[in-house]
Amino acid sequence: MNAKTTLKCKSGEIITGHINPEIVFRRALVLANSRDDVTIESILSLPLGPIPVSLFHEDGTMRKCCKSDLVKQFENEVSPVLSLPDFDPSLTTYIRDGMAIVQCMDAKKHKTFGDLALAYCNYLASCFTKAHTVADVFDRYDVKHSIKSGERERRTKKSLLMQKVFQVIEGRNVPDWKKFLSVKENKQALIKFFGDFLVKFIKSNPLLVLPGHTYYMAGSFEDPEIAKVISDQEVVECPELFSTQEEADTRMILQALHADKRLKEMGKKGRIIIKSSDTDVIVLCIHFFKQMTNTSEFWIQMGNIGTIKDNRRFLPIHQLCSSLHEIICRVLPAVHALSGCDTTSSLFGIGKKSVYKVLKDAVLDFSDLYNLGDSDTETAISCSRRFVARLYDQKKKYASCHQDINKLRVKLATSKDSSLVRLPPSEAALRQHILRASFQTKIWHASCLAKPPLPSPLEYGWKSFKDSLHPVYFEGNMSADFLHDLVCSCKGKSQSKKSEKGGAYGSGAVCGSGVFSFYSYRDPNSSKTLQVFDEAVKWVVEDKFVPEDVDEAKLSVFQQTDKPITPDEMRQAMRDGIIPSFKTGCYKCDKKYLTGDRPAAVSFIGPENSTVKTDDTWKVIKG
Repeated sequence: MNAKTTLKCKSGEIITGHINPEIVFRRALVLANSRDDVTIESILSLPLGPIPVSLFHEDGTMRKCCKSDLVKQFENEVSPVLSLPDFDPSLTTYIRDGMAIVQCMDAKKHKTFGDLALAYCNYLASCFTKAHTVADVFDRYDVKHSIKSGERERRTKKSLLMQKVFQVIEGRNVPDWKKFLSVKENKQALIKFFGDFLVKFIKSNPLLVLPGHTYYMAGSFEDPEIAKVISDQEVVECPELFSTQEEADTRMILQALHADKRLKEMGKKGRIIIKSSDTDVIVLCIHFFKQMTNTSEFWIQMGNIGTIKDNRRFLPIHQLCSSLHEIICRVLPAVHALSGCDTTSSLFGIGKKSVYKVLKDAVLDFSDLYNLGDSDTETAISCSRRFVARLYDQKKKYASCHQDINKLRVKLATSKDSSLVRLPPSEAALRQHILRASFQTKIWHASCLAKPPLPSPLEYGWKSFKDSLHPVYFEGNMSADFLHDLVCSCKGKSQSKKSEKGGAYGSGAVCGSGVFSFYSYRDPNSSKTLQVFDEAVKWVVEDKFVPEDVDEAKLSVFQQTDKPITPDEMRQAMRDGIIPSFKTGCYKCDKKYLTGDRPAAVSFIGPENSTVKTDDTWKVIKG
């Protein structure tokens, strides 16, 4: 095990830690079974390496699951319809995610940004046939410290080499669309251009917004907090909808609640349609529908027209909420955040289908998750820990450990041969994950507030690095820190001597097919290395090694036999043969097989060597 391993994350952050946690885990299990000074409890009570692998990839980026699997569970509860039933359009509000519409536009069909904006206007005009009130809400990309920065980078990583910022004006040709949209400054400029263009176009084309029609725009102006309402008479600001919210997801909920309020003021029952396929939006719609007292129908329009089939469909949120337990509707944002969303990690091997099943089967056990984001930190961590534990132990075999995630790690690690990545995160790593989930839940719960008083994300599992936010993996020590002196991957006498003499990039020993061999590669002093190999055999015969060297040799072998799958009977037999080895056995083996007149051969492959060149006993074969 190397003393230190330097890892460079996708963010550019340098993390110093030890060897691959999976290797540490495998070796540590052996140590725990053979030494009194190491226990499996002490090993698994801390993260094994610098990055918690059940929550993050090796490059430090968050693990992600398929969020849409949760939507499939909702569609199993209530079947979507292909077309909406008839309803009075004057009592219907149609809310759209503006940026999602822009991203789906076929930019190749439009030469300039002006042409693109005109196509957006034409699409807008068609919306008034089913709803006399239409609202377009846009994301904000001007937030300096955004917890969504990592997710946005992940989505656009293939285009990150092109970071050109364009001036978005009406007559300018549209550049490569995907590369253009991969730069947040371009998206913010495009949104502002659309906002200004639509206001000017509607004023000069009164037939777009007819009498009795109303059009709301939010997040598309110089000041992204501003919202405007446009009618056939005027364009005015709408202070009720001025918002500091960053995402269109939450701002659309604010818009829907505002529409329900207008219906209440009219003394009418109405219909609201939100066009979005985002799982987060659907989760929020389910959560907030209970507050929409004057909305008799609440629909989510999902899908688009693909090249092969038309995937458009409408999910009836009002029917879905009637079929779901009330507690599910209340705790859904917290559960979604804990199990993986845009700003939180998913848990390796645990998808949304499993999460939904656990919640549905034991909904009464997790009613207190509703307070995640609103309760104090320790209460939030306690209820979240129990839920995460249930995800890993769905049959409640180790229910007594559900309030101690480290004990559950030990139970799962010792009861079956699980790889480290399939174990729950340690308490230290889980705590930071829960803090991030709590912060995201705070944001979602505040969707009903135009200007929610949110705390700093730096208090909730995030840290600032290079002018952007990155997740805190954990606080405190790693198991690898105290295991370093016990679990070392140096190659003993031969390796240390080779290093001292400025030798090869790598060396070692292998045994197979009745042949024992030393080897080195990229070796500038191959003839000297040969002497080191000879001395290594003498070192064993002269009885200069200690029992710890034998333990180290065992661990080196176990690293190979235990990876990557459970040892079968043959491998187990090999392990059983290694474990009883002791110093005298090593001595006898070396004496019998590696000394005396045993057949041996030496070969060098590479450029000419000065030592060999002047020694006639070597046979040189040139290729």
